[in-house]
Amino acid sequence: MQLQGLSKNHRLSLFLVLMFLFADLGAFVTVSATKQENPNTKTSELKPIPGLDLVDGLHRVGFNEDLYKSLLIQFASSKARVLEKLDEAVQREDLKKAGELLHSLKGVAGNIGAKDLASKATQLENKLKKAEVDSEYNALLLSAKQSLRLTLEGIALLEQKHSSPEIKITQPLPDYDKLSPFIKVLEDYISDNNMQARDYLESIEETFKETPIKDFLSPVKKHLNQFNFSQATISLAEISNELKK
Repeated sequence: MQLQGLSKNHRLSLFLVLMFLFADLGAFVTVSATKQENPNTKTSELKPIPGLDLVDGLHRVGFNEDLYKSLLIQFASSKARVLEKLDEAVQREDLKKAGELLHSLKGVAGNIGAKDLASKATQLENKLKKAEVDSEYNALLLSAKQSLRLTLEGIALLEQKHSSPEIKITQPLPDYDKLSPFIKVLEDYISDNNMQARDYLESIEETFKETPIKDFLSPVKKHLNQFNFSQATISLAEISNELKK
């Protein structure tokens, strides 16, 4: 394949597709996107993220931080609801689908350095291969959900300073307990790459129009208008974290 004629963005997009394709096939790949460097001498601007081995993740992409961040954002977009989908598959006794979800999660988590999550996915996959949906399985699933949640929150904070403008609060914010169910539905729409997310976002703005929620959600709407569901996922996670404070 001739890559010389491709732009930087096209090469990055191609790499992301190949990375996630190999992950779904269960391959743990190490790609030399740039010249390999010694992790002991490489200075990284990334702050620690719970659940991620940054050195391992960066090593897999030749310590290319921009590429690694793109992989993390893609992971947050594509795997945010994977364990919920796993629950649904197990409940309808579709263990084949459940196994496929775990196999994909295992590969992708391994590729970004989420070692604990990859390990939990492996153990859960092995349990399902033996049709053992028991108390040990449930405990592993709970642990995996906690690991995934911490990782997603860390990824959201990673991009916070770059993507979320400072918002001056001149009116009281909505009560988060009342807002939370609306945010959850919006997350589901975005996770499914469903453009109904934009209409639903506008319904949230209308419901809480006496609050500054419209300003808070403006980055999410901007990304949805550009069909950038990955960045919309990140922005919404950042906003949700901010509103919880």
